[in-house]
Amino acid sequence: PVECTVESHFHSHPNCRSKNRGTRNIELLTLLLNDYRALYLRS
Repeated sequence: PVECTVESHFHSHPNCRSKNRGTRNIELLTLLLNDYRALYLRS
C-alpha cells in the first residue's frame, strides 16, 4: 500500500519493512541521495 510506503519513511512499521526490504532500502537510499544533492546544490 502507498500509505505504508510513505509512512515507513518516518515510522518503522515491521509489517511494511519486512514485506519488501530490498525495495524499501532502495527507496530510502534514493531519498537520502535526493536530500543530500539538494543540500549540496543549495550551499
